[in-house]
Amino acid sequence: MIDNCYRFGAVSGRSGAIVVKFVRKLYMEAFLEKRRQKRNVSSRDLGYMAGESTPVYVNESLTKAKRLLLNAARQVKADKHYTFLWVKNGRIFMRKNQGERYADEIEALRSIYGDQWQNEDELAGAYRVEVTEGRCEAALHIKLPPQYPCSAPPQYQLSAPALTRSEKQSLSARLENIYLENLGESVIYQWVEALREFLQNKYVSSNNLKLVENVKNSSSPKLSNTNNMKITHGDPVIDRKSIFQAHAALITSVEQVKEVLSTLLANKKIGQATHNIYAYRVLHEGCMHEQCDDDGEKAAGGRLLHLLQATGATNVIVVVSRWRGGVNIGPDRFRHINSVARQVLLQLGFVKKK
Repeated sequence: MIDNCYRFGAVSGRSGAIVVKFVRKLYMEAFLEKRRQKRNVSSRDLGYMAGESTPVYVNESLTKAKRLLLNAARQVKADKHYTFLWVKNGRIFMRKNQGERYADEIEALRSIYGDQWQNEDELAGAYRVEVTEGRCEAALHIKLPPQYPCSAPPQYQLSAPALTRSEKQSLSARLENIYLENLGESVIYQWVEALREFLQNKYVSSNNLKLVENVKNSSSPKLSNTNNMKITHGDPVIDRKSIFQAHAALITSVEQVKEVLSTLLANKKIGQATHNIYAYRVLHEGCMHEQCDDDGEKAAGGRLLHLLQATGATNVIVVVSRWRGGVNIGPDRFRHINSVARQVLLQLGFVKKK
């Protein structure tokens, strides 16, 4: 893990800094992430119990020119009233406020998860998201530091009384791996879905699995692809007699949206669905075209579009068909719409497999 270390800049009365060179950049980033999570590190934390406890500061090593630049940046930050200044991989970043990227992620999460997403202290970047699968409830308390997502991970606490200690450790390891695999990117959506999948794998009963299997075999519409348009169909999900199924196709123009919709609606089973909600994103000649339609399921289209944005899915249309079973399932319908849509995006490679 460590390739070399040496002391640098020792002067009279001061021992100087210790410079550590890691074998791989990934190890350095993981070490710095742990440092961000552990505040007020002292010599006691390093095992030096003798003598007075002294603070230990851990920062990226910079060249003399970069240190001078960092000092100048601190002055600019003060003069211009900027809020954030940080260093990552030898580069110096400055931000006046949280910015559009941060705001866009929060808006997308709020739209996707609805009432399950709650503000605990928005000014402090503290949020809570609730995940329910079967009879199991879990909550993820999240705090987003100023440097997120560029150079700092989200801080979180997991509240899941039904999980054992080893299961919580396994889940925490999964969340940390997601962050390390997506350094500098927004990861909250992936975290929430990883938590959901973990609970699904643990708590979905054999009865429910058998019920879904029956839907696959008997209730799913028989579909065929026409007009040379390849359409991918996900597995259906049933809840209280309502059936949800997602369909998706890769497209390169807005004109192909009509072709996909016509192909799907020509199928008698899909055409008779209570709702056919859709959203698409197409990048054409440097311009992003995106649109959605609720088809009578209020706010569902917007949530579906936010899902595409959160996963970075481009040049694709997703349609979610819902056959209503006569029983009101409340906000759970949005969870199923999100789940089947995410499943079909996984089939197309827009979402990483766990």
